[in-house]
Amino acid sequence: MFHLTKEAIKKANAARKADKEHTILLVDDEEANLRTLVDLLEDDYHLLVANSGYEALDLIKNDPNPERIHLIISDQRMPRMTGVEFLKQTIPIIPKTIRMILTGFIDLDATLSAINEGKIYKFFTKPLEPQDMLITIKRALDVYNLEKKMIQTQKTLEKFVPEQFLKRIVGKGVTEIELGQAKRETITILFTDIRSFTSLSEQTPPQELLSLLNRYFKHMSQSIHQHHGFIDKFIGDAIMALFDRHEKSYLIQVEDAIHAAIDMQKQLVALNRGKEATQPEIRAGNGIHTGEVILGTVGSEDRMDSTVLGDSVNLAARLEKLTKVYGVNIIISENLVRLLENPATFCLRPVDWVLVKGKKDITEIYEVFDHDPDDLKKIKQETALHLLEGLTHRRCQNWRKALESFQAILDQNPQDTVAQFHFQYCLYLKENSPPYDWSGATKPDIDILDVGKEIHQMVEWHSDYAIGIEKIDSQHRELFVRINQLVKAIQQGMIKEGIVDAIQFLKVYVEQHFQEEQEFMKSINYPEYESHLEMHRYFVIVVQQLREDYEYDGISLDLAFKIQNKVIDWVVDHVCKEDSKIAHWHRSQLKENALNSDFNSS
Repeated sequence: MFHLTKEAIKKANAARKADKEHTILLVDDEEANLRTLVDLLEDDYHLLVANSGYEALDLIKNDPNPERIHLIISDQRMPRMTGVEFLKQTIPIIPKTIRMILTGFIDLDATLSAINEGKIYKFFTKPLEPQDMLITIKRALDVYNLEKKMIQTQKTLEKFVPEQFLKRIVGKGVTEIELGQAKRETITILFTDIRSFTSLSEQTPPQELLSLLNRYFKHMSQSIHQHHGFIDKFIGDAIMALFDRHEKSYLIQVEDAIHAAIDMQKQLVALNRGKEATQPEIRAGNGIHTGEVILGTVGSEDRMDSTVLGDSVNLAARLEKLTKVYGVNIIISENLVRLLENPATFCLRPVDWVLVKGKKDITEIYEVFDHDPDDLKKIKQETALHLLEGLTHRRCQNWRKALESFQAILDQNPQDTVAQFHFQYCLYLKENSPPYDWSGATKPDIDILDVGKEIHQMVEWHSDYAIGIEKIDSQHRELFVRINQLVKAIQQGMIKEGIVDAIQFLKVYVEQHFQEEQEFMKSINYPEYESHLEMHRYFVIVVQQLREDYEYDGISLDLAFKIQNKVIDWVVDHVCKEDSKIAHWHRSQLKENALNSDFNSS
């Protein structure tokens, strides 16, 4: 028996507060002992009771929220299972719970063993002193609360500074973090960014946009964390994530990052499938690179931030931007491919050799397309060799063979954006010879800008181009529409449809429009009629040549660009300039006739 007198309990109760913040589990095989403990503690704490270690374990295991048990007080000497044996089994279930033992004897070796095995916080020896027990329990629960707050603070801090980052630069914990701490590491960096976010934000109400972003970030974060990565920072609509399983080889982190990127693309498909009809679709690109970086803290004494610095970070960010240029979802550097134990584990194909801004060395880049539909994956795998051959021929400036290789890909998949880009780029290089010391690499910040101007040029009708005769003006407007349709067809990979429509329209245009325009020029006595007529004859020959190319050589991206360029040149040099002269002459004649009419009337 505990030998707790009613007088001792009454004295202890006088010093207590009635605040039941914590739950205590009492375990003893003697009812009288349990009753005594209940009388002592029930005014201050929620109590649970059990008559044996087995009964107590069942209670804990069946509790939907066993963490609500903050402290256990168990008798040591119980049948079938001692108190220490029982408490030892509770550790995996409720590791943070405080454990105390009631015992009638003290054996130093047994005590040390119990502390180690059962993680015992305190031994109470009989007979008990109630006041001492209450003070000890209160102090123990104060420690419990403090540790809980520290864990919550740590979790809150990790929302701003990831735990993995802290472990890298501060081995002893967050309290040891200081400004200027830094460490050099080899790590894998992933960047992801929403495509056309500016236009998306302009079209979406602020609250809806914020909700959309939070859903997007939630899904992307899950993919990153699931594959052992952590988010270093959110940069507007972009995410920078790091992959570094500290206890594993850095070769593992490469696979982790690629798996995460693949999963992110799959999550995007699911996210877009579940969106409401009025909500915009989200598309995003991923760029991944592995290399040496500096992890550290920057800022001032009163405000600091974690950061990752180095060329490897910049390259990963630039690879993400290149996904927009090549029209793919995931681009990785050659570093990752070399580090893969078995590259065939993933669906990969070469994309290009690039010379990114700020780097002297050429970077070979690859597309990861495991997330693509099966039929598209099969085509990309079958045509990967053509892509490599085309790149090799381009590097050797063998434009004809390079174009043939890229055309072979487009014959199987006209919407292959990588092959489209290289076909366009080769045509551009063929017309604009590269310098003598050209490395064969693409310079995204220079070359692509120029290629884009050549290939994606749209033309816009302006009222200044109008002659004043609706039939002729409508034909001119139609010409502008047809050019833009051809450009869009090229961009969307619908090359055949674009060429057929353009050839048919141009045939009608040079037959009907030219004759009507020529008759109009005669009717107004246009002084430059003959020179204008020569221009018409020249364009008739151009159209005839395009038709012959179509009939003899068939459909090709080369022909699509040739039609586009010839027609745009005609619009710029003839319609916008020479036909404007007709309009100007016609208006001046009308004005002169009006003046003469007024003069004769007077």
